[in-house]
Amino acid sequence: MRRDVSARRSETGSHDDGARGWLASYRVALVGGLIALLAAATLASDFFGTAIIRLFFIEQDRWFLPLLALVAMALRRAMLPQSGVPAIWNRAMAPTGIALIAVALLLAAYLGHDLAMAGYDLSRDEQMARFDAWIFAHGSLAWPVPPSWRGDIAALNGTFLLVANQPTGWVSAYLPVNAAFHATVGLVADPALTNPVLLAVGFVALWRIALRLWPDDRIAQATALALYLGSSQIVVASMTAYAMTGHLALNLLWLLFFLRGRLRDDIVAVVIGCAASGLHQLLFHPLFVAPFVLMLAMRREWRRCAFYCLAYLVIGAIWFAWPIWMSASISGAGAAAGGGVSFADRLVAMLGAVGIANGPVMVLNIARFVAWQHLAFLPFVAAGLVVAWRRGSMARALAAATLLPFIVMAVLLAYQGHGWGYRYAHGVIGAACLIGGFGAQELRRRGVEIVAFLGWTTAASIAVSLPVHAWMAHRLVAPYAAVDAAIRDSDAEVALIDTRAAPFANDLVLNAPDLGNRPLRLRAASLSNAQIAQLCVRRRAMVVDGAALASIVELFDAKTGSDARLSQCDPKNGDQGAK
Repeated sequence: MRRDVSARRSETGSHDDGARGWLASYRVALVGGLIALLAAATLASDFFGTAIIRLFFIEQDRWFLPLLALVAMALRRAMLPQSGVPAIWNRAMAPTGIALIAVALLLAAYLGHDLAMAGYDLSRDEQMARFDAWIFAHGSLAWPVPPSWRGDIAALNGTFLLVANQPTGWVSAYLPVNAAFHATVGLVADPALTNPVLLAVGFVALWRIALRLWPDDRIAQATALALYLGSSQIVVASMTAYAMTGHLALNLLWLLFFLRGRLRDDIVAVVIGCAASGLHQLLFHPLFVAPFVLMLAMRREWRRCAFYCLAYLVIGAIWFAWPIWMSASISGAGAAAGGGVSFADRLVAMLGAVGIANGPVMVLNIARFVAWQHLAFLPFVAAGLVVAWRRGSMARALAAATLLPFIVMAVLLAYQGHGWGYRYAHGVIGAACLIGGFGAQELRRRGVEIVAFLGWTTAASIAVSLPVHAWMAHRLVAPYAAVDAAIRDSDAEVALIDTRAAPFANDLVLNAPDLGNRPLRLRAASLSNAQIAQLCVRRRAMVVDGAALASIVELFDAKTGSDARLSQCDPKNGDQGAK
């Protein structure tokens, strides 16, 4: 009898020692990985960072990586038998609680558009979504350019516009669904509600998926939902007009219907997939879908696999044809569509631009992605990725869907430009949250106390990280919004913008599709000396030069050039200044 008791104590002690050793190793791996990431990103920023990349890392991301290391160190073994789910969690995950949280998310994102983003579309991607939405809301697929301006589209800012020969009209080079969503919401409400609504839809879809994957495990469900709620990237991006919130919501909706496995649900999933593929760029949604279709093949579900393969061939053909057709529709009489508009042309161009800097830039993207997630994102998701390969085909597909964008974009297009977090991986954050649910199960199996850990890290992510990240976003957006407001509120007829005088000043050159805005905004760099002189004499012109853009230059600590030709626009000739 005593020998049996002693044996049990010995076995228990060995088990405890093993669990303690595993947790110590896991914490060391997490902290070591974050330190290595911080060091690599610091070097990458110094040697390969552009102005925006350095600003993002130095001013924002590097401060969060040490904090995440401290959070990882806070993982502890459960000294007592692990308790169940707190009552408040059960109430929050009931249908009424989920609905209330979804509404709160929607309201927070909508208010954030004005408070954090100053009601301003900072990037050209966002501006093109609004540009196309205006066109679609007026019943057209492209808007005619007045004949007098058809030769000077570059001066009006042709960045990310569809290429056409002898253009008679204009529309963005992006696929249309994101803009169509904004146009549709704009018919009944403020278009700025579009992404907040999609944010809430994505949250509800994630909840339904978690219920299906873990019907009897509330802690795994809660982990997936908490990682979504505590992600600054998810919430802050929804305050913008980026297509990335749509990618996240539609990917989760697609997965929800895919998991049901019935033919009618597969048909709905394909319809959702068609919309998701046409949101912005064709690549992102099929890249998310590919691991799940491969999973069907590995399970020998040949009919469903064939159905999805055929459906996505058709979807691909539709969206491959869209830019070619649209380019032909806005080309002048007798002119062929402009070259370089097809996705094949763009792919060749991206592959031709692959260089040694892709790797270091991708390191910075990973650092930014991690820094903008829930404070406990890495401990849960890393554990989930480690065990995904032995947890079944669904876990493996989710893991592959999470990792693929990082691998593919490292080759095709490492540089993201603007982005709150790493936006090229935005559509797969939902899959990562689900992987985090598997990670929660593994940590509990290893004897790690996660209920309290998940609770306080979620509270800190929402109450501390999110406001700080929103403030960081506002700090970058505010100078551009102030200059934009100064231009918009002036009584000038034309604004000549010195796009060389500050980083991303080109994005201030934004005109309505019908050119009905005043002042009309022009890129000074695309005008001749004679054109500038003529504008300054014949029309009320304002100059947006280095002095007007000083707050932006100071933000980037940038050394930029200036356009001396704009000195022709002096006050006696009607210059209003950009004050």
